[in-house]
Amino acid sequence: MKHLKKHIIIIFLIFPVFLLAQSLKNYFDEFDNHCRNVRGYAGALKAEIERENAIIPDVAKKYVEKVGKCLADVRESYAKLKKSLNQKQLEMVGGNIKYLDEYCKRADLHYRNLTDELKKPDPKPERVREFAIAIYNELRKASQEVKLMKERLGVK
Repeated sequence: MKHLKKHIIIIFLIFPVFLLAQSLKNYFDEFDNHCRNVRGYAGALKAEIERENAIIPDVAKKYVEKVGKCLADVRESYAKLKKSLNQKQLEMVGGNIKYLDEYCKRADLHYRNLTDELKKPDPKPERVREFAIAIYNELRKASQEVKLMKERLGVK
């Protein structure tokens, strides 16, 4: 009976740690998936412009709406991710968080520039392509930063 009590106590001590680690992994994965979605839509917009060598307003508008929705998901999942880190973890990945903040801010800026360009009466395809590429690159860097954070925190 004593051994059983010890095992139950150990399980109750370890189980919350396991759940916390699992949810942290889920937050990282969720953030990375949202980044991947943005990259997919931004890459598709870039490919569409390269293929047509012009902007088809309806197609560009749909891609930009999807990029905007996915960027909102990125911001939301990033906020959840930062909230889920305890003080010690925040200290371990503080530099990574600063980089992620910058990547997300620049992606938002490129998105605003992209939407502004598409609102013009005669948007320039090369500018739209540049902004789509810039958004793609910022979120690629963000995904790489998340991988570094996972390694540093030992999340698998």
